[in-house]
Amino acid sequence: MPAVILCVSIMLARFLHSGKFWLKLIIFGGFTMLLLALGLYTALYQMFDAAKIQTLLNEGIEGSGRSVRFDAQIGRSWFPRPTVTLRNLTLSKPHSSATALHIDEMKIGLAWRNLFGGGTLIEKWVVNRADVELFRDAEGRWSLQDLWAARGRPLQINRLIINDSRLNLYLPTHSYRFSKLSLNSRDLQAPDKPFTFGGSAESSRRGSIAWQSSGTLNLENHTWAVPDLHIEAEAERWETSAKLTADADLSWQPDARNLRVANLRISADSPEHNLHLSAQSPLITRQNELTQINELSSVFTAGTAQTGQWDGTLSLNKISLRPTVATLAEFSINGSHKIGAVQTSFTASGPLQWQQAQGWKISALNLSTLQDNPATTPRQRFVSQLQGALTLSANRRQWQTSLQGLFDRQPAAIEAAYSADAAPAKLSGSLKLARLNLAPYFNMAAPAGIRYPELLQQAATPEIEAQIQIGSLTLPGGLQADDFTTRMFANRERIALTALSAGLYGGRTEGGISMANTSPPVYHLQQAADNVLIRPLLQDLLGYHNISGTGNAIIDITARGDNRKSLTQTLAGSLQLNVADGAMIGFDMRNILSRASDNAAIGGYSTDVQTPFSRFSMSSDISGGISRHDNTELVSDTLLISSSGSIDFNTQMLSESLLIRNARNRSAKPVPLKITGPAENPSVTLDYPRLTLGLNTPEEKRRALAETLKEQWQWLKQSRTLSDGLRHTP
Repeated sequence: MPAVILCVSIMLARFLHSGKFWLKLIIFGGFTMLLLALGLYTALYQMFDAAKIQTLLNEGIEGSGRSVRFDAQIGRSWFPRPTVTLRNLTLSKPHSSATALHIDEMKIGLAWRNLFGGGTLIEKWVVNRADVELFRDAEGRWSLQDLWAARGRPLQINRLIINDSRLNLYLPTHSYRFSKLSLNSRDLQAPDKPFTFGGSAESSRRGSIAWQSSGTLNLENHTWAVPDLHIEAEAERWETSAKLTADADLSWQPDARNLRVANLRISADSPEHNLHLSAQSPLITRQNELTQINELSSVFTAGTAQTGQWDGTLSLNKISLRPTVATLAEFSINGSHKIGAVQTSFTASGPLQWQQAQGWKISALNLSTLQDNPATTPRQRFVSQLQGALTLSANRRQWQTSLQGLFDRQPAAIEAAYSADAAPAKLSGSLKLARLNLAPYFNMAAPAGIRYPELLQQAATPEIEAQIQIGSLTLPGGLQADDFTTRMFANRERIALTALSAGLYGGRTEGGISMANTSPPVYHLQQAADNVLIRPLLQDLLGYHNISGTGNAIIDITARGDNRKSLTQTLAGSLQLNVADGAMIGFDMRNILSRASDNAAIGGYSTDVQTPFSRFSMSSDISGGISRHDNTELVSDTLLISSSGSIDFNTQMLSESLLIRNARNRSAKPVPLKITGPAENPSVTLDYPRLTLGLNTPEEKRRALAETLKEQWQWLKQSRTLSDGLRHTP
């Protein structure tokens, strides 16, 4: 036996070292490989035969009324797996030649085990550039739901990849366009199936959004679960962009149509407004048409140096959403806004209801506001605690509110209604306040001058009509108006307060005031004041304070400007005064006549003296800030003074010509005086040319002057009532 083995080994060694052996082996091996390749190609061609594929596809859509077709030229490859490539695959709509689905290229790679009777397993399915139209009708039926209904044996897929695809989604109320859709999923036959999914969506109503998501899908007990869902998105709307991230534990039960989202966390950032928002909810569920959220809370910050800083929190409790009805047990928003040293805080809370036909309703709204500014006295304004209701129509073109409570710590009631059914939109309502102090509001006005409110110049601002009633209104400077009522109209062109009535300056005033949105603004004031204190009225209105007393005033003036100087320079109109039991401040006519009779200097203005009167009347025309008047009368027990002249409110300069008569002897010769100079310190002189008019010689003039002054002084000196009256200020 050993000898035999040795002989065979020697013969084999000689054979292997023979060149003929290797040549035969190469030729035979190559021929075998060629036959194998031809066999495999033939088998591959038969496996992926176009007619066979068409038959399989037709079986998949049998009974749907659809047709499917693809290009006759089919790509086939063996490695790395048996793969067929179909191009321009088109699926029609039911009973129509219109296209419902088009795929530019689709590759299906089968597992090698399929060749050995191991079932049908698609190892890798790649869809490139698909274009799909998907409809959902009012009953909830989908246009392609007949395709995903089970037909025969379900396919087994290990990897599914979708690249650069589009979906047009049409819902009963609006539509969406999805593009650049991509899906990469693997291990689809394993319990845990990792995936990534991304794309972009556009809506004519909601802007656009692009997203990327990832997670691990688990299918168990008819439940789709993604416990580690992560989404990153970027949204754009109205030229504003925002980046969002979200994490959640998601599960879906198709049979029960039950969606569950646990531990939801959302974060959003927008660079345009430096906005950052974070929100979280422990549990969100949706089954059939009902969505329920037990709690949703969020925190937000936003703002720039120009717009100020916003901060706040939002809390929503027990939300119930249906297609036509939604309820919210309570919402609560707590926020603040700070710009410079001014900080505004606000809170709002209440239950919320929505009905598709009726719109939104807050039946028990609680609202509070507070604005604080250390630069004003008092430093707080917009201090409110209000309760009431708010409704918003389904088309969001009408809303109404009714609020009662406290405003600036005083009882208040507000009614408002908005309508945009016709252009321009209108806002009407009423405001009732027990007391309002305007001082802190005017102190916070812009120092650059008076401007038309920017809010009223916005294109979306409605026309405003409101009835205003304020029990006690305190104006800047301490002036108080009681029982203030008016009707306000405001739009982009003008602001008008009509039917204005108020207890003012100790009496009553009625009329109106308007402001036109011109450059600079134009003002028009019309007032009829009855039984008012004249001195503060003239001081506040014209800066003139030389007449005191109680009386009536009729004012009709206009002015144009954005500051006090320009307003005074353009002041025009008319002023009528009828005053009783008052005084001419700064002038002591008794002393003036006394000094004149003694040939002493008459002197001038002094705030410590006055000339009392029982009646004073004046009618003046105003133009360019200058008031001109004739036949002004001042009547007292002993004096009768008539005057004419002017007051320049721009410079506060006086120019008056007076005739002083004996009230008890009007036939006596009057004494003419002139008052000229600044209103704060005018000079008083005898009108010598007027007194000596018609006299020729110096002696005649001297004698006429002496006799006139002596005559006037004698009756003045005899009147004790006048002396007493001079010490009394009405």
